[in-house]
Amino acid sequence: MIIQWLKQWNGMRLLRLGIGIVAIVQGLHSPTPLLWVIGAVLMIQAVMNIGCMGGACAVPQNKQQIKQVNKHEESL
Repeated sequence: MIIQWLKQWNGMRLLRLGIGIVAIVQGLHSPTPLLWVIGAVLMIQAVMNIGCMGGACAVPQNKQQIKQVNKHEESL
């Protein structure tokens, strides 16, 4: 079961987990509780596979916008 769970991990999840662990370790070595919070948030995002809440990072593209961009690129 754990192997199947880890097969679903991608590079971004591993990066979040790594940065989260580093932030928590650095927070333990220095009296900076903000690093603990940042590290915890990144680790939670990695474990639960959540990124931007509600897909706020995604740029919506409809077909009309894509056609306009393609026409503009062709005219150059």
